[in-house]
Amino acid sequence: RVTTPMLGAIFSSAKELRSTLYKTASDSFVEAIGERPVISFTIDGSAADTAGIGLGHVLLKVNDREVGQTDQAVKTVGAAARPMIMEFYVPNKTVKVVKTEG
Repeated sequence: RVTTPMLGAIFSSAKELRSTLYKTASDSFVEAIGERPVISFTIDGSAADTAGIGLGHVLLKVNDREVGQTDQAVKTVGAAARPMIMEFYVPNKTVKVVKTEG
C-alpha cells in the first residue's frame, strides 16, 4: 500500500485488497488485475475525490504512460506533467466493491 499526498489517495494491489475491498470479487478478476494500482482510500475533497476517482478504480495510465504496480504509480503521478491525465478501469456492477472500516 502506498500513498500519493498530492492526489489524496492510497494505492494498493488487488491481492492486498482480497479480504476487504474485493472481498466478493471472483478469483479470476483479482488475478487479472494483479499488481496494478487500485484506489483503496481517498480523502474527502482531495483532487482524487473531486475528479470522481473512487474506491476500487484501477489505474492503467498516467499521461499515456502505462502503470503496472503501486510503487510505480506513486513515482509516475509525482513526476507527471500537469495537467495530468489519468486513465482508470472502473469495475462494473458484477464486481462488488465492499467498503470496510479500519
